[in-house]
Amino acid sequence: VRGYHVDVFGHVNHARYLEFLEEARWAFFEEWPALTAALHARGIIHVVVNINIDYRRQATVGDLLRIETEPIRVGSSSLVVAQTIRHAGSGTAVVDAKVTNVFLDSASGKTTSARDEFVAHWPWLRT
Repeated sequence: VRGYHVDVFGHVNHARYLEFLEEARWAFFEEWPALTAALHARGIIHVVVNINIDYRRQATVGDLLRIETEPIRVGSSSLVVAQTIRHAGSGTAVVDAKVTNVFLDSASGKTTSARDEFVAHWPWLRT
């Protein structure tokens, strides 16, 4: 946590957690280049449509944070990703979040199914 991440109260501003979570999601998806290529080949993009965040503990300047990202549910046109921000040393949860993405056809802007692509790469989402 850097000085510019905190507010006048000395803890990470709530809006910064959104940025931390987004950065972690980008890094997570970069670990799955074949999935990204399959989506791009079909002209599919995914956009965040809902974020639910529970703030558990504060983080302050100098804290080292670890972000866990895990896809937990895929529908025909949506994906839910669970994310937890933890203090790296203690493992104490700072933030828990569930992020819902919707799949869109990039040409039409309409929702589309991408379930098969996600299940092919993440078989645990089959159920």
